[in-house]
Amino acid sequence: GSRAQGDRYQDDLTRAMRCFNQAWLLDPKNPEVYWGFGSVLHDQEKLCEAMTHFETAVSAGRYIHGLYPDAGRVISLCGVQNIYLTPETRQNLYNRSDALYTEAVEKDQNKGYVYASWASAYYWRENYVLAWAMVKRAREAGGQIPPQFLSMLRSKMAEP
Repeated sequence: GSRAQGDRYQDDLTRAMRCFNQAWLLDPKNPEVYWGFGSVLHDQEKLCEAMTHFETAVSAGRYIHGLYPDAGRVISLCGVQNIYLTPETRQNLYNRSDALYTEAVEKDQNKGYVYASWASAYYWRENYVLAWAMVKRAREAGGQIPPQFLSMLRSKMAEP
């Protein structure tokens, strides 16, 4: 049943975290390890904790395809999830997220993925106009937009 699946998924996350820990012991400066830690924490819905690992990965100073849009999305999600943030701190997180997406558009080969991810960040920030703008850019760049996401976005705002 779904409980067993949930347990198996949690076991997979635990196993993944163990593997990233081993990789970190071998190379504590490897940004992909921090990306991995952040991804596992994201899947556990520990978004602000995940954000710190993504920021560590980004701060390594080398561009890794897919990292910046993933980091931008997690930073936005932390801003949405953490109800204790001041409006100014939340806006700073959103600005940081947008800066990472802007850099990703310049550097990442998979622009469709970048724009699709940015659309979801705007969706969770309840900025549906910009979410649709990013959906349009993602489509133009050949990106795949999950039908479930489009349905969620359409329920908030009709497609322009």
